[in-house]
Parts: sequence; structure tokens; C-alpha cells
Amino acid sequence: MYQFIRGLRWTGIFMVLAILNVGCSVGSGARLVPQSYFDYPNSNVTPLGRVQAELSTTNFFYPKVEDPDLMEEVIQLALKQKGGHLLLDYLLTYQITMVPIPILTFFTTTYKVDGTAAKMEIGKQPIR
Repeated sequence: MYQFIRGLRWTGIFMVLAILNVGCSVGSGARLVPQSYFDYPNSNVTPLGRVQAELSTTNFFYPKVEDPDLMEEVIQLALKQKGGHLLLDYLLTYQITMVPIPILTFFTTTYKVDGTAAKMEIGKQPIR
């Protein structure tokens, strides 16, 4: 009888762990953008190379969908890799994952950016 109760205890523990590891992707989005910042007229824009960055945040009860502060932060993370001033032709995606725990549901939002970092020098190009 003791072994039966002990087996039930372990079964209960494994069931709780299985429930806690369940996550459902509940939303995603993508945005193709030609450039992250305004490039000044009469400036030289030099591509520095491909960059990628990822940033995740977790919230309880509701997800952060298209948060401009997080989008800006993931862009800055990508630009730091090459020391660039702006991103060219970049793809910004986000994915929302929900972990449904009874009483408390939390959401993880993951932002990813992939594009070309560029450096900008202002006022060096001849005007025609």
C-alpha cells in the first residue's frame, strides 16, 4: 500500500511539471521596414553588414503586443553589433507564447530583428 501511495505522489509531481511546461504560441507578427531611422539628405550611408538580435519579455495576465520601447531596444541591440546608426531593409518579428497555469497565466513576447546595419556620415556628399 505504501508503494502505491508513493507512486501516486510521483505521478502527481510529474503531472504538475508537465502542466507547467505547456506553452502555446498565441500570436505572431512581422513587419518589413525599409529603414529604422531617417537618413539625412546629403549624407553617405555605408552598409556595415548583416545583424540579428532577439529580446524577450514576460508579463502576467496580458501580453505586450507591438510595444514601441521593446522594438526600439531590440533595434539598438542589433545596431551595437556593428556600431551602426540605422538598419536598412530589416524584418522585425514578434511571437507571443502563453503558459496557462491555473489562477496565474503568463505571456512571453519575443522580438527578433534581422537586417543590414549602416553607418551615416552627414554632409560629405557633393550636391549636384
